Formats: sequence, structure tokens, C-alpha cells
Amino acid sequence: MAADTIDLSQGKKSGKKPVSSSSNPMTQRKSDGPSPKMTNGKPGGKQGFFARAKETIKNNRALQVVLIFVGIFLIAGLTYAAQQLFFNNKPLDVVEIEEEKIEAVVDMGNPLERRTDGVLVDSELEANKYPVAIMIENLSSVRPQSGLSVANIVYETLAEGGITRFMAIFAGDAAKEIHPVRSARPYYLEWVQEYKALYGHAGGSPQALEAISGLGVHDLNALSNDGKYFWRGPGSAPHNLYTSTTLIERAVRDKGLLEEEADFEPWLFADAKSSSDRPDEEKRIELDFSNGNYNVRYTYDHENNCYKRYHVATEHIDREDGEQLCPTNVVVQIVPPEISAGEKGRIALDVTGEGDVIVFNNGEVAKGTWKKEDRDARTKFLDEEGNEIPLARGQVWIEVIPNDKRVVYDE
Repeated sequence: MAADTIDLSQGKKSGKKPVSSSSNPMTQRKSDGPSPKMTNGKPGGKQGFFARAKETIKNNRALQVVLIFVGIFLIAGLTYAAQQLFFNNKPLDVVEIEEEKIEAVVDMGNPLERRTDGVLVDSELEANKYPVAIMIENLSSVRPQSGLSVANIVYETLAEGGITRFMAIFAGDAAKEIHPVRSARPYYLEWVQEYKALYGHAGGSPQALEAISGLGVHDLNALSNDGKYFWRGPGSAPHNLYTSTTLIERAVRDKGLLEEEADFEPWLFADAKSSSDRPDEEKRIELDFSNGNYNVRYTYDHENNCYKRYHVATEHIDREDGEQLCPTNVVVQIVPPEISAGEKGRIALDVTGEGDVIVFNNGEVAKGTWKKEDRDARTKFLDEEGNEIPLARGQVWIEVIPNDKRVVYDE
């Protein structure tokens, strides 16, 4: 299609009068061929109409500008319509699974107890939500982490080099960011199997990866085909790997676990004690895993009935909401000393069997024994009479610390 030529000289002022086409030699016909048909003295038919329209557009600069803008708006409108028709432009955190969850929620009338942390909820779906366990780094240079404040349960123990690592269980509130996701270690799988959880991690030690395959763990490995459930954020690898509860719930759906109920024995939970029945004085817990960067302190907060978490004197906050971490329960599970597990300073911990346990909630202390019969069995916390120690409804932090480390607390 030939482009129309726009004569920019039409916009210039001139002292000369325009020359009519009848006297302008540049517009006279060069041959004596037949003249076009005339209707009332003007060229007729479709060719005459288009010729007049073309001449009008050519000689009218304002009309040219209007037509250009009309063309632009038409192209933009057609492009937008095509996008709405053929593409899904939803943001990452708005996915179909959220609609499915809304449809599946049934109001049971009376509150139900959530399996993971005993919090009272309104539907069976919320009470039995499938758990996802995510490995989260605790290197001092990557703090603060994201997502720990909304985890239902958090396990903390040593990885290597005196550095602790978290495994957070998510089966409740939403987190837009969970960060930084790190690699698997074999003894964490002992807790994963208690919940039959979907296990999110970024690679792992050779022993851990072999165990994941051999034990039939529901695997969510960011360094495999499951990379679509994670993303790289600011900072340098491997400390910048993120996921979210939306993405891990999508993974639960895609792996066929959405319709499965959580199948594990819950701990014993009880309502929080009233303010008047809880101690007013400050209660401290001190756990020395290795050195100052990884030594943990908790201080009981009477008003909020939770335990404010510190790394020595530094508040441990969640990057997502900027609030200090303050779990409702702190369970100190004492295990045998770590043993070497080969290259790169890796260690092994024995977390099956039994040992001493100290449970903190409501500003009080209960001492007893932890028991785990085998890899798949639930770890139980029992008092001196063999009865299960009740936990308060809310977040549970389990500090798994070798018995050659320092543990100090106020009674």
C-alpha cells in the first residue's frame, strides 16, 4: 500500500496566491485520452469519491493529525481487547487456587482446632490444611528473614559451622514472601515425615537428597523441575531464593495433594490462661548454640502472652511486617551431641528416641521427656507422670539443642 505524501509546505505562509489547477502546467494532462465521467460538473463514481477524499486529506493538515490520533486509539483498543481475550494478566499472588479454596470452605458453625498449632478456625479445610515444610537460612548476614512470623511451627537446630537453620511448617496464614530458602539436611526429614509434609528446599547434602528419594518424601526442590514455585530476588545466590504461600499452595495442588487432609496426630492444645493467672515478672530463656551470632534469647511478654525472640540482644524481626518474632510456645528439645557427617563440616543429630524437654508457655515452665518412636512417629512432649504437656493455641518454636550446649532459663 503506497503511503500518502504530506506536503509540509502547506503550513508555510507565502505572499503569493495559490495557482489554480487549470493554469498550473504541473497539473495539466500530458495526453488527449478520454476525460473522466462527470456528474453535475464533478467527477463521478467511487473513484471520484476517493480522489476527492484523498485530495481533502492531503490539503488539510489538521484533518491529517486527527486521523493519526484516531488510528493510534484504534490500535491501542484492539491490542487491549486481544490481551483480555487471550492472556491471563493476573499478578503472581492471585491464582486460581485461591478461588478453589474459597469455594471449598464450608462454615461448620462451631470453631475447629487447627491440627498444626491448635488455633481455632471456622472450617474443616482450614483445620486440616495440607502442611508444607520450608527450609530457611539463618546466616547472620541474611537476616531478617521473611515469612517466619506466619509459620505455624518452626524447628531450629544446628546445620554446620555452628550456624542454625530453620524448618518452618506452613498450614495457615498467608505470606507474600518466604525467604531465604536453603538446602536440605537428613535429620530434618525426621520431622518432615511426622507430617507427611510437602518438603520445600534448594538442593541439599548428598545424604539428604538420597533420603528424600528413598523415603518417598513429597519433594519440592527449587533446583529441579520445581523451580517455577520459587524466584530469585535481590542479593547474591544462594541467599536470595524466595517463595510464597500462594506458590507453595499451588504446588500442593499441582502435586495432587490439595484434596488430601493432613494425616498426623496433633499435639494437645489448650486455651491461653487469663492475664491474672499468668506471671507478671520477666522470664528469660537463653540457648547458646555456638557463638554470639547464633545464641538465642527469649523474653516473656505478659501483655501479649508470647516470647519475644532475640539473637543475644538484637531483636529478631520478620522482614515482611517489621514485627519482632514472638511465638506463643517455646519447646526446648535436648538431644545427644552432634557427630561429624563427612565433608564440608556437615553434622548428624539423633532426633529419634527420647530425651529431656522443657516447655514454655503462659509464662510458665513444664519439664519432662520428649519421645519419638521411629522416623514416621510424632514427637510427643510428656510430663514426669507420662501425660502429654499441653501447648497454648498459637505458634510453636521447637529449639532442638545438643546436651553439651548451654541452656539457662527462669523458673
